[in-house]
Amino acid sequence: LVAALKGRQDRWSLVSIDAYLADKWVPFPATHERFQENRVLLFDDPRLEARIARSEELAAPLLFDIVFYDGDHGAEQIRFAEQVLASPMVNLFIFDDRDFEYPARCAEKFRAAGWLDLSLPLVRVPGDKMAPETQTLGIFKRPDTPVYG
Repeated sequence: LVAALKGRQDRWSLVSIDAYLADKWVPFPATHERFQENRVLLFDDPRLEARIARSEELAAPLLFDIVFYDGDHGAEQIRFAEQVLASPMVNLFIFDDRDFEYPARCAEKFRAAGWLDLSLPLVRVPGDKMAPETQTLGIFKRPDTPVYG
């Protein structure tokens, strides 16, 4: 995300909101300190803000233009998707693992609300978490908003 933003314009900001919890996909200790070390090493830029939080802790309405969600693919994702739909600010909503049950429900909510489905064809390959050819993102754009390059 940072690389894409840097290549597009001088004025941008990115807020990363993450609980920084280790799980089966992150086998090493996931801490805010480790994130900050990686941020400085890979993309040191003061326009990137990192917050330790869970999605349910975010105040409504969401004050972001683009939201990328990759977290709890359960009831919390449905609740968060409803918060995105209610926000007048969010124009683009992207989420991972769209073929899972709850992300698929989210996709239906966005389609029903008239959002445009810009998702690429779904592709799962063996070892997909590390395979660059895997495509599992759901991408939805609020109608009547600019198309992002």
